[in-house]
Amino acid sequence: MNERAVAITSLQSALAALELAGMQRRGELRRRLRVGDEELTALLHLAHHERLAQRRLGELTGLSRSGAGAMIQRLEEHGYVRRWADPEDRRLRWIELTPAGREALDGASPVTLDDLTTEDLVAAGRVLDQLVGEPVSAPEADDIAPADGVPVWRHWG
Repeated sequence: MNERAVAITSLQSALAALELAGMQRRGELRRRLRVGDEELTALLHLAHHERLAQRRLGELTGLSRSGAGAMIQRLEEHGYVRRWADPEDRRLRWIELTPAGREALDGASPVTLDDLTTEDLVAAGRVLDQLVGEPVSAPEADDIAPADGVPVWRHWG
């Protein structure tokens, strides 16, 4: 095997380990936040996008319209999110992470990046962005493109 093939095999192994760590981390986050898988998925999308339309959040979690509404209500009761009607289009309901929700999500994270240097953080971010491809753009309206394929590790730290 040449040097490049060895490097590719090593990276693929590291990425598999990263995915497994992400799966374990999801379970830990769910337990610490006392939420289900759909709620955690919603919180992670909101942490990444800042705000999402209620309909889109339902699509991203795989829930029906009424299921998404119930999930959002539970997250509101925890104080993790807030929802409001768009002032220009009252049919559109926006959901965003509250400061308390952001703090809970950050505080529940079992991962710390404190031991990495700034240079290491920048380099890791650059490599991971290249592996992910095009960055997921922030949604502007109810008809945003899917954010499928965004790995859990993008939300660490």
